[in-house]
Amino acid sequence: MAEAILLAVSKIGAIVLNEAVLAVINRLSRKVDNLKELPIKIKRIDIELKTMNGVIQDLGTTHLSNNVVKGWIGNVRRLAYHVEDVIDKYSYEALKLKDEGFLNRYAIRSSRHIKVFSKIAEEVIEIEMSMQRLIGSDEDLVGIGENRGKLTEWLITDEKETTVITVSGMGGLGKTTLVKNVYDREKANFPDAHAWIVVSRTYVVVDLLKALLTKIQYTQESPPPGARPDVYELTEAIKKILQDRKCLIVLDDVWNPEAYSLI
Repeated sequence: MAEAILLAVSKIGAIVLNEAVLAVINRLSRKVDNLKELPIKIKRIDIELKTMNGVIQDLGTTHLSNNVVKGWIGNVRRLAYHVEDVIDKYSYEALKLKDEGFLNRYAIRSSRHIKVFSKIAEEVIEIEMSMQRLIGSDEDLVGIGENRGKLTEWLITDEKETTVITVSGMGGLGKTTLVKNVYDREKANFPDAHAWIVVSRTYVVVDLLKALLTKIQYTQESPPPGARPDVYELTEAIKKILQDRKCLIVLDDVWNPEAYSLI
């Protein structure tokens, strides 16, 4: 089971780093609105797949005789295969366009390309919906109700000062699964701003701040910083947007506590 997910994740990892693919999608998105968020959606799918893999690792082999668990894992397997197929199609079509000199053309004339990528965008939306249904049922599989209740209770506060809640432990304990479950349930209670940022072992502070600034969105009162902002400019822009607002920010995959003070 894990192999199917890891293969899909590895293919996503390759495509999100491919500048040629991103350039093609950026060009096509001028004609097709639903392509604008396609790279972001694919990154979200990557996060969700990793979360599902964590759930399966948490389950181990002791629950495999449970028909509900087996059914859920089977659905995840089929979803992973679907993701793999869509990513293969996405990569193939984008690189094909690049090789045909698509990026050097003055105008986009072929309706075929638009139709192909519109279909891919629709399939990605279907995958997202399937993932939401599957993740919505994971709490029954991993028994996280008690810990979820504690986290949720800590989030409900009238304190005006910033509150930092840490969930730490060895790898494979289901930390991301737990926090993602709470985040998905509670983010609606933070309409002003909410964001999920993956830090990882190696990170660039400027890139993390840019990602955060993008996710909490700009307003007319808080214009984006310059083309090459530094840490100070980004931090000030974020402070201005979040000032006197209730927000929920999750930093996932943090290896060094220093990240909390830098972001």
